[in-house]
Amino acid sequence: LSFGYKSTSYFSRSDSDVRDFASELLSALRASRKSQIEKQRPIIFVCHSLGGIVFKQAVVRAHEQDHFYASLLEKIQGVVFFATPHRGSDLALWGSIASRVVQAATLGFTTNAKLSQDLKVNSEMLKSISDSFAYRGGNFRVRSFYETEFMPKLNCRVVDKDSATLGWGNELDIASSSNHSNICKFPSPVDQRYQTAVFAISEMIDIKLETVNPPFTASQEKCMEQLNAEYEHHLGQIDDPVPGTCEWVLSHQKFQQWQSWPGSSLLWITSSAGCGKSVMAKFLVNHFQAKREAGIARNFGYFFFMDGVGNQDNASATVSALLHQLYHSQHGLISHALKKFEGTPSHVFGRFSTLWPVLVSSVDDASANDIVWVLDGLDECEPKSLRQFITTFSNFFDSRSSTESQLSKTSLKIILLSRPNSLMQQILGLFADKDLIRVEHNNKFRLAGEDESQAITADILQFAQRKINDLASASALPGEVLERLEKRLVVGADFTFLWISLVIKMVEDSTVNGISVAGVESILNTSSLDDVYRHLLLGTSRTHLKKTRKLLSIILASARPLTIEEMCVAVEVEADYSDPRTESVQLLGRLLHRPFDNHVRQLCGHFVRIRRRKLYFVHQTARAFLMTESFGQDSDPQPSRALSLADHDMAYDANETWKPINLDQANSTLLKICVAYIRMFEAEGDVENDSSWNDGQIAQYLEMCKGNPPRAFFPYAAVYWVQHYRPVRKQLDHQYDELLQPGTKLFEAWIKVHTSWV
Repeated sequence: LSFGYKSTSYFSRSDSDVRDFASELLSALRASRKSQIEKQRPIIFVCHSLGGIVFKQAVVRAHEQDHFYASLLEKIQGVVFFATPHRGSDLALWGSIASRVVQAATLGFTTNAKLSQDLKVNSEMLKSISDSFAYRGGNFRVRSFYETEFMPKLNCRVVDKDSATLGWGNELDIASSSNHSNICKFPSPVDQRYQTAVFAISEMIDIKLETVNPPFTASQEKCMEQLNAEYEHHLGQIDDPVPGTCEWVLSHQKFQQWQSWPGSSLLWITSSAGCGKSVMAKFLVNHFQAKREAGIARNFGYFFFMDGVGNQDNASATVSALLHQLYHSQHGLISHALKKFEGTPSHVFGRFSTLWPVLVSSVDDASANDIVWVLDGLDECEPKSLRQFITTFSNFFDSRSSTESQLSKTSLKIILLSRPNSLMQQILGLFADKDLIRVEHNNKFRLAGEDESQAITADILQFAQRKINDLASASALPGEVLERLEKRLVVGADFTFLWISLVIKMVEDSTVNGISVAGVESILNTSSLDDVYRHLLLGTSRTHLKKTRKLLSIILASARPLTIEEMCVAVEVEADYSDPRTESVQLLGRLLHRPFDNHVRQLCGHFVRIRRRKLYFVHQTARAFLMTESFGQDSDPQPSRALSLADHDMAYDANETWKPINLDQANSTLLKICVAYIRMFEAEGDVENDSSWNDGQIAQYLEMCKGNPPRAFFPYAAVYWVQHYRPVRKQLDHQYDELLQPGTKLFEAWIKVHTSWV
C-alpha cells in the first residue's frame, strides 16, 4: 500500500493536522487489508520527514484504540525513516527543527496554517508525539537515514543527525549523501543510495519472513471464534506508566532469578490496593512485547482480571484468552484445540476442565516457542475459580521444578500480579521474605512489592511530579501552590498512586470555576481512598442522588461493561425519579441526555471512568467501597439553588443517607430494567412474527439498534436478562417466567436475538 501526498495539497488543506492524517492513514491501511491473506502480511513503513511524525502519531492512536487496530499493530515489523525529526534537548530546539522542516517542505507553496502553526509554534506537540512514540515504538525494527548535505535556499541541514536518529538499540542509523528534499529520491535503480535503501527494507523483511503464519483454515477460524478474544481491549483500560517508573522491577533480584531460571518458572508480584499493580503489569506487557518484536522467538500473552465482568473474572475465560493469543502467534499449535473443538459441544468446550489439557498439550508441543504470560489482578477472580486456577498452575510448575523435567519441553514463564492473598500464598507456598528466614521454592518466586518502599517512593515522586507538571500547564495555579501541593501529595500518598491521581483530578475539576489555597488544602485533607470516594459521591450527586445510585448499581451488576450509549438508555428505564414513566421506545428517546458522557461525569465525577466509550469503576477499591460504606448527607452543604422543573426528575432528598449497594439488589435493579425495556419492544413489534429472519438479518438488526440511541440497550437486555434472572428467580417467585413462554409476543421480542437462538 502506498499512502502518499503531494506537498502542495497536503499543506494547503484548511483544517487538517497531524492527528487527522494519522487517523486517515490507519483507516486506509485497515480498509486495504480485507482478506485473511492480506491481514497476515507483515507491514513495513517507509516515511519521509513529516510523514514519520504522522506514522508515530498513528502508532500512538492505534495503541489508544487497540480494539480497532490491534491486528495492524502486531503486524508492523519495522519502519524506515528518511530525515524524520525525532528528538531535541529542549523545546527551543524542537521549535527550531520544526520551523526548518516546515520551511523545507513548503518552499513555494501556500502552507496549511494549522499544521504549520502546530509544528512551528507549538513545539510541545511535536515533542509529545515523539515522547509517546518512544514508549510504544520500541518493539519495531528501525532504520533511520539522515541527511549530510545542506538544503538549497536554507543553507543548512534541515534535520541534523542528532535529531534524525532515535538512539535506540533496535535502530540502525545510515548516512545519506543528500539533502532533506532528495533523501528519498533516487536517479536510478543502480544508484548506491537506492541500493542501500532497498537493502535496509529487505533486511527487515528477511528477518521476519520465517515467522509469518499460514492463514487459518475455515474450521480453525471457527475454533478461534470460540476462544476468548476480549483481552485485546484490556491494555486500553489501564493508564500508561509515567516514563522512568516501574523500571526497578526489571533489575530486582527476584525478577532476575525468575528470568534466568533455565526452564518454566512463576513469579508472583504482590502489593496493596491502589499501589500501581495494573500499571506495573502494563509496563511488563510492553517490555516483553518489545523484546519479542526485537527478534526473540517467544510467544507472549497477557490477561487482566476484573471483578464482576464475565470474560475477565474466571479461570476458564483466562485460559481461553491465553490460548487465543498462543494460537494467534503460532497457528500450527491450534491443532491441539481443534481436536476438542470438533468433538465437544460449545458450552463444554469453554470450560476450564476442557481447556486446561489443551493448554498443556499446546505448551508441550515440540514446535512451540518459549512462552511468557503476564496475568494481573488475580485477587479479582471469582473465589472458587481462583482456587481451581492457582492450584492447577501451581501443580503445573511443581511438575517442572527440576532441570531434568524441562528437557525437550517449552519454557513457560508466567508473572502473576495481585494484592497479598492468603489463599494464593498457601497454595503457591510463597511467602514474603520478611515472613520466613529461608525459603527454597525452586522455580516459583515472590516479589513482595509491599516491602519495596524505596522503589515505590521513587516512583511515587516521579508520578507526582508528572501530575503536577500536567496540572501546571492546564491551570492558573501559582507556582508556590503547586509546589506545596506536590510535597503534600508525596507525603500523603502512603504508597498509593490512585490517591494522588484522584486528588489531582479533584483539584483540576475545582480549578474550572476557580479555587483558593484553602480549597486546595481542603481537598488534600482527604487522607485516604475512602475519604476521596466520599468526596466524589457527595460532591457530584447532591441533586442526583437516586440517579447516581442507579447508575452505579447498573455498573456493579452488569455482566459486561456497558457502553455510554447503552447506559444512557438503561439509566432512564423504570426511572422511579421520572414522571411519567416511559412506556415506549419513542418516549424514552426524549429523555436521553446528550452528550451522555458529560452527564455521567455530572452524576459520578471521577468515581466512574470512560474508556473506549465503556464505563468502569475508577478502581476495584471503588467497587468494594460502594458495597460496604454508609454515610450521611449532613456533612454536605445543601444545594445552593432551588431545583427547577427540569431538575425535578432527579430531585434530591436532603434527609437521605448513602447506604451500601447490595449486589443482589443491584442485580434485581438491572433485571427490572431489562424486562421493562424488552416490554417496550413487545409493544413495538420489531422482532415478533419474523420467523424467517436469518443470522445476517439478525446481525443487521442488532447493528441498527446500536446506531439508534433509544434502541442501543436492546442487544444487552435481550442477551443478558436471563443471566440476571437466574440467581433471583425463586426469590422473585418466578415473576418473570412469562418471558420464557414460547409463542408469546414477549418471548418473541427477545429470543431471536439471544445467543441461544443465533
